[in-house]
Amino acid sequence: MTTEIKDNNIVDNAEKKRELQPGEKILLFTAFIAAVLCDRLFFNVAIKQTDNIFYFTAVFEVCFIILFYVCNWGKIYKSALLWVIAGLLILLCAWNFIFDYASSYGYLTFVVIPASLMMFTQLAVINHGLKDIGGMVASWFSGWFIKPFCAIAKCIEALSAVLFPKGGKNSHIIKKVIAAVVITAPLITLLIFLLSGADKVFGYYTNKIFASFDIGEFILHAFLIAAGFLLFYSFFWNGRYAKPKCYDNTVKKEYRADNLVVYIILSSVLVLYVLFCAVQFAYLFASAGLPAGISYSEYAREGFAQIVVISGINLIIFGCVLKYGKIHKPEEKDWILKIMLYILIAVTAIMLTSGFMRLGLYINTFGMTFLRLISAWFIIYLSLVLVLCAARLIKEKLPLIACCAVLLLFAYTALGYMNPDAFIVKYNLSENSGYSGADRVNGWVGQNSAYVFYNLSDDALNVLLSEGLDKNDYAGLLERRSVESAGKRSLASMKLRAALHLFDGAE
Repeated sequence: MTTEIKDNNIVDNAEKKRELQPGEKILLFTAFIAAVLCDRLFFNVAIKQTDNIFYFTAVFEVCFIILFYVCNWGKIYKSALLWVIAGLLILLCAWNFIFDYASSYGYLTFVVIPASLMMFTQLAVINHGLKDIGGMVASWFSGWFIKPFCAIAKCIEALSAVLFPKGGKNSHIIKKVIAAVVITAPLITLLIFLLSGADKVFGYYTNKIFASFDIGEFILHAFLIAAGFLLFYSFFWNGRYAKPKCYDNTVKKEYRADNLVVYIILSSVLVLYVLFCAVQFAYLFASAGLPAGISYSEYAREGFAQIVVISGINLIIFGCVLKYGKIHKPEEKDWILKIMLYILIAVTAIMLTSGFMRLGLYINTFGMTFLRLISAWFIIYLSLVLVLCAARLIKEKLPLIACCAVLLLFAYTALGYMNPDAFIVKYNLSENSGYSGADRVNGWVGQNSAYVFYNLSDDALNVLLSEGLDKNDYAGLLERRSVESAGKRSLASMKLRAALHLFDGAE
């Protein structure tokens, strides 16, 4: 009787195996493909410590975007915004194929792409409103630290359901085959070892076959693929099947600051900013003489960073007033507060112009570098954000932060395709007016040879070579750079090796 009860329990437990949801078999296959690609294109390259990790990581990220679309096509294909973001991300990945990824922009892009890609995946699978910034940020962190882990049990259940289907006629055969493989694999390994020692000829051919086989490396990559399979499946499963966290859609009474308080704070800040802008018009824009003991390079260097920070603070003030000020009263519009915000935008624009001019003075004195270029780019981006802020005052439903985020991704991609290092070299050469023709190039390089050959990318060297750099004068340094670029796969590096007549086509 007891045995019968136990047998019934076994049958009941077998019957309790969960049924696969539509598409879960494809999800298993997709997760496995993603895990193999991640191991081959990222971990394998990282373990070997090659210079091409940026290149192969970009290849994996493009593949991941395609796999993610396969898993979530129904949620994505109708969204124009998601197509635009995916297109920008693919362009950023493709940048690594065209330009020298071993550059300052390449290092920065290596971080920017996965951060942006995670936000893209969360926007795709969770129907956040574009104004739900808190929800988006929470989903972004959840995508890194929760979703790859919380559905691992679902993966094991799905595998079990596929291998041992409920009521399947061949499930017992599959179990026997697995058991046989588990027993046979170590037995065959032991026998090969013993037979290789028993016969030298057999041992010779065995060693020849397995000479390149590293058991430790095989175990490591098998583990990485297995772990990646579980994590990718959990991530994909959460995106496709998990019910998003329910948010209370009822309209809650939001805190609103009294406008008198806002008037006092904002007017005090604006008065201070107007006085500051008056100084800018006197000493910077009108080129009035600076006080004794202050040089223009010092004036530019010490003021730029503070102005950028103040501009950022102004944008935060703008957002807080929009969020908590009574700018749109139920019965009438608060035009006073709106005008004050327009003034805030105007004085911030003057500050950004001041910062840009200060940076220009500094660049004209000391030359262009990547840090100075990206600083100028950031000022231009903040100026475009100010335009969006003005548009937000006109159109209340405009999702300001979401628009700023997409604009940031677009502007960053545009900066990359401007070819930053090539632009830096061309700008510095144009300022080197003391020389002409090839002498202009060789003269500038002679003054900055350490910076050119140790800091600039292959894109920059291509520009110098095309402008007439004397290869004989810098043969040793060029030979060192050609050796360094020998394993790089970008078109820029191939072009450099071809220009130095050292490209053999093997890579």
